[in-house]
Amino acid sequence: ACSSYLAEEIQTVKPKIIVALGSDALEELTGLKQIMKIAGTVVDSEKYGCKVFAALHPSFILRRDDVRPKAEGHFKALREILTGKPADKVPVQYVYATEFEKLPALFARMHQQKLIAVDSETSGLDFTSDKILCFSFSWKSTTGVVLPLLGYKSAEIWTSDQLTYIKDELRKLFNNPNIEWVGHNIAFDLKFFKGIGLEATGPIHDTMLLSTLIDENSRELKGLKPLAQLYTDLSNYDAPLDNLIMQLGADNAKGVAEKKKALKTAIKMNEKALESDDLFSIEEKEQLRNALMELELELEVLDEKSSRDVSYDQIPTDMLWKYAATDADATMRVYHILMQKLREESDTKVAPFDKDMVRLYNIIMMPLRKVLNDIEFRGALLDIDHLKKLDEEYTKKETDIEIELLFRKEVVEAEALLLLAAQEKTRIKYGQLKVKRENEQDYVVKRTKPVKFNLNSTTHLGTLLYKVLKLPMIKLGKPRKDGTTAPSTDKEVLEYYAEEHDFINKLMENRKLQKLHKTYVKGIQKRVDSQNR
Repeated sequence: ACSSYLAEEIQTVKPKIIVALGSDALEELTGLKQIMKIAGTVVDSEKYGCKVFAALHPSFILRRDDVRPKAEGHFKALREILTGKPADKVPVQYVYATEFEKLPALFARMHQQKLIAVDSETSGLDFTSDKILCFSFSWKSTTGVVLPLLGYKSAEIWTSDQLTYIKDELRKLFNNPNIEWVGHNIAFDLKFFKGIGLEATGPIHDTMLLSTLIDENSRELKGLKPLAQLYTDLSNYDAPLDNLIMQLGADNAKGVAEKKKALKTAIKMNEKALESDDLFSIEEKEQLRNALMELELELEVLDEKSSRDVSYDQIPTDMLWKYAATDADATMRVYHILMQKLREESDTKVAPFDKDMVRLYNIIMMPLRKVLNDIEFRGALLDIDHLKKLDEEYTKKETDIEIELLFRKEVVEAEALLLLAAQEKTRIKYGQLKVKRENEQDYVVKRTKPVKFNLNSTTHLGTLLYKVLKLPMIKLGKPRKDGTTAPSTDKEVLEYYAEEHDFINKLMENRKLQKLHKTYVKGIQKRVDSQNR
């Protein structure tokens, strides 16, 4: 609310650096949100043209005694930044294991360990189709070993025999009952491991679940990077990777935008074909509707998936393996700190159930995580035949409701008003012509396309709601490109008037059917495997 005054003050003072206390200040100054990940570091403010030091908010520090030492460390870091003295960091030893002849010694050493932090970098998030690019291990703080399976852009780096050996040795390693495995959100990695035949026989640990058990309200500490920032000197270690992903994401976005444009063109062509007066058989119309739904579903998938998503196989090898090694190292360091904190929690709690938090974690939470993982990996069986019947039922219901709505008196009146508006636009264009080769009325009649009411068009709905039904406006819509605004036709408005007007009630019913149809009848069939799971 007062950012204009802040901007004036910054312009007057011209500070070299601003200390942002908490997430709101950080977001206003830089647009960044992850305070727990960024706290203690300096970032650029493009908006204000200066440096910003991210710090935790005093009220958060007062609520959390455990973060006080780290917060003090942040301000010591600020002093070092201002004086030009770099903060001391613990030296690390990371290894990229690409020499095949050294792998037997690596596996032999890992078999001797009691506790190993493990992480994997993958080509995507779907364990049923994406691939593991590399494993990273750490059995001692400040160390990390990365074992790649694939190279840059999923290039093969091992021979077939070498890869078979590596997978066999990994299988033996995970089958070793004497090794306990630590991961951050280990459920993600375990499903990928299971996909290539790796099962962790020994106990498993999860720093994400540990953090939640210690303080279920600290949502900002759910990620590994914020935990590493808070409890170790591995601050913001993913910054180079994030910057590259932003650049690659911008390139990906262009490609996705082109795909969306092509899909929207195809959707419009199908819609026009369905709306045209050409004679189509029932079968042909059904084929057109199905094709239209497939295109809309494909577009919906593209909309749901961020156009800036970047696969880690697009990351250069030298950057990815350093990041992967640091992930494993950070997980190991954070695990030891969080386990100590959990033991302290167990000692200080009074209620009988809370008294033994370590037991709750070891006996219930982590064994249950293994069971849940097996369930998630196996999936749920779908009755495809039943879904196909539902597909037919939903298509018929939607068609029936659409026909009923489009022949309503209100829609006919709205179409007439929309046609008049379209004719007026054509008339304006006629007035702008330098050479007028035909009279105005002939030009308008010839150039104005017939208006078919579109139940999903905000303009068409707005005409019906506010000009035909003459409903009072309760909310403005989002600003248009030209800066103007119109009364809203969003879900909230439609729900408000649904009980008063049967047309709106039917429209809402149809939209609900369309959502169920696309997402849970058609959409879910896209996600099944060969076993219909």
